[in-house]
Amino acid sequence: MTVTASGSRFWQPKPLDAGGFPPAIDSFRLHLAAEGNVAKTVRTYTEAVRWFAAAHLLRETGCTCWDELGRQDVQQWVVLLLDQYSRGACE
Repeated sequence: MTVTASGSRFWQPKPLDAGGFPPAIDSFRLHLAAEGNVAKTVRTYTEAVRWFAAAHLLRETGCTCWDELGRQDVQQWVVLLLDQYSRGACE
């Protein structure tokens, strides 16, 4: 969701083009399914990882594979989400 200058909110689709990450994301999806997670959980978790890769890793860090990912990358993403959604909830 995005807030305009006038204060109105509108839905904006999440970027999900995860560049070179889809093979690893597909492996994660298969792992979740093999654990017996329900389809909706598998879909939700997989979409969350695609969003993280597309919106943060590729745009903000330049990471092109999971091996380049560090703890701080995940922490920065969580801080960004908390800021974005906390601000949206209060306005």
